[in-house]
Amino acid sequence: MLSELLESEGIPARALFKVSEEKLLEIKAGPLRFHFMAMGFIFAGRADLQTHGGFLRITGDLGAVPYSAQSPVLRRCLFTVIRQERLMRHCRLQIRKKNHVIVAGGMPFKGTQSQSIITALLRLLIDCRPHLSLFREYLDFLPGLVNQKPTNIRPE
Repeated sequence: MLSELLESEGIPARALFKVSEEKLLEIKAGPLRFHFMAMGFIFAGRADLQTHGGFLRITGDLGAVPYSAQSPVLRRCLFTVIRQERLMRHCRLQIRKKNHVIVAGGMPFKGTQSQSIITALLRLLIDCRPHLSLFREYLDFLPGLVNQKPTNIRPE
């Protein structure tokens, strides 16, 4: 059983979790913090729990956009993806120091069962998935664009 496994590792499972009548894992204490990987990006999550639900926040590290001198083509492609972030309902792309891009989002959820949190998490990931996949594609499949001249330069 899960509680016995957690107790053997020194985690006070009975203080944190209980099994509901529907045989679902119910979280009693909060906030719940966790990390996960999705589409090759590292995310941190936090579920703030209340009596009948809560609010889930996620933050993902997408890496850095190259500077213009490194790859003007790749930079232009990534900024095109970033500008389209308004199409996401629950997540936003943000540029931090040194052109570092993160995705951040949040969504309320009902209930305190683990499935409520997982459902909210999946909805957030589905919301930002098109942007994450484009970002990943540009970072993975276009390494030849580094130090390449832009294609829209006019001949002299």
